Amino acid sequence: RAGNASLEEAIMAIRTRQDAVPYTNNVKTTNILRVSKMLSTITGFDVQPNKAIVGR
Repeated sequence: RAGNASLEEAIMAIRTRQDAVPYTNNVKTTNILRVSKMLSTITGFDVQPNKAIVGR
């Protein structure tokens, strides 16, 4: 692993922690789970159940 933060975790940190992260984004967070499932289907890689934001 390279230690890179996952995109969905970074987006949600920016969205929910305005006190610590003074930035904004225009990402439609309601699409995160749908896109994650779509990418999982396309790539054939399952999302780990304990994955933050998009796990089960």
